[in-house]
Amino acid sequence: MTIVFKGYRFVAVGGQMVWMPAEKGKYFTDFLLILVQNIFGREWWEAELAKTRNQRHPVFQWRMKAMMYMNKQPMGGDGIYVPQVTGPMAAYYTFAYDLLSSPITVGWTKNFSHA
Repeated sequence: MTIVFKGYRFVAVGGQMVWMPAEKGKYFTDFLLILVQNIFGREWWEAELAKTRNQRHPVFQWRMKAMMYMNKQPMGGDGIYVPQVTGPMAAYYTFAYDLLSSPITVGWTKNFSHA
């Protein structure tokens, strides 16, 4: 379930509420981009960021490669990137969706915070 209120998009996930600025949360894929980071937690994410590229977790590498690729694509007139899906993008979005639809995610949502 999702709603926009006072400039923020609120998304109900596993009995918890996640929110992000509405302009950053227009599409379901915007939510999936932050989902893994929120489930794994800020400490894990920052620890991965501090590692060298070849030492980082594969999920982290997928997201970084996907973001680097997307940011190199031309932006459409409505301010949206519409890239061809790459292997890392497909892997990351599929993993995020699987986490979202998994019953064990309900136990992990305690790590959710605003994006």
